[in-house]
Amino acid sequence: MTLHIIFTQEHLRQLDYYIYRLQTGSPSERVLACAHLGSLGGPRAIAALSHAAIYDPWARAREAALEALGTIGSSTGMTAAIQALQQDVDHDVREQAAQTLGIIGDVQANAALTVASRFDPDTDVRWAAQVALQRIAARAYELSHPIYGYGW
Repeated sequence: MTLHIIFTQEHLRQLDYYIYRLQTGSPSERVLACAHLGSLGGPRAIAALSHAAIYDPWARAREAALEALGTIGSSTGMTAAIQALQQDVDHDVREQAAQTLGIIGDVQANAALTVASRFDPDTDVRWAAQVALQRIAARAYELSHPIYGYGW
C-alpha cells in the first residue's frame, strides 16, 4: 500500500512539473513536456495537451502536443485534434492532427478527416487524412468482426 501511495505522489508531482513546464517553459522545454505528459497520461495531461495543441504560439509545440495526445490515445483529446486539423495555419500541425485522429480511431472524426482529405491545400495533410480514415475504417471493421484476423 505504501508503494502505491509513493507512486501516486510521484506521478502527481511529475504531472504538476510537466504541466508547469508546458505552460511556462521555453519552446524546446514545452516540446519535451509534451512527450512526458504523453507518457504519463490521464485527464490532467489530456487537458493540458489539448490546450497546448490549440493555443501554444509555437507550431512545433502544438505539433508535439497533438503527438502526445495520440500517444495517450483517448478520445477526450479528439476535439483539440479536430480543431487543429480544421483551423491551424501550420500544415505540419494539421498533418499531425490527422495522424492523431487516426491513432485515436474514433469514427466521430470522419467528417473532419473527409473534408481535410479533399480540400486541405497541403498534399501531406490530405494524404495523412486519407490514411487516418483508412485506419479508422479498419479499426471499426475489426471491432464489428471479432474473429477478424484470427484465422477462423
